[in-house]
Amino acid sequence: MTYISPAMREQINVPHRIAYSPARILYFSVLLLGLGALFFYLAVTEYNPPKQSTAFWTSAIVAVVAVVGFCFRILPTLLSVGQPAVIISREGLRFGGKSLIPWDSITDNVWHEQTGGIFSPVALRTIRLCVDGRQVKQHAHFFKCTGEDYLHYCEIYSNGEAT
Repeated sequence: MTYISPAMREQINVPHRIAYSPARILYFSVLLLGLGALFFYLAVTEYNPPKQSTAFWTSAIVAVVAVVGFCFRILPTLLSVGQPAVIISREGLRFGGKSLIPWDSITDNVWHEQTGGIFSPVALRTIRLCVDGRQVKQHAHFFKCTGEDYLHYCEIYSNGEAT
């Protein structure tokens, strides 16, 4: 059970909104698009592969598909930067405007974070929920919060301590 001050009790009556972090989105975008641009520059100007070099052309196609795929994947996130990514309320969780997941149907709520050593800003962040016996995974790469903050608010709201 977490202690909640009277001032915090007043704030808990309003749902907590976790937004997307524009800085993280920008960092990932610049990193991936910069690597794609560097690869393209090397392919066009510095390296003159033979026309039959299938390994080079295969890797070039994979790099282009990865950059284009990233652009299509990041576009909805960029368009919804002003909207909350997660709304945590006394009723349950709502991810990105999807339907509400009530607290009584959530049996497991875990924040996973995999860092890449010195590349901690590139950490893979996911939220894994077990809802009515089925696994639900929500990507949290661009959330403007830490796992500790997310789980803290979930604990406060799910325990009904706001009443």
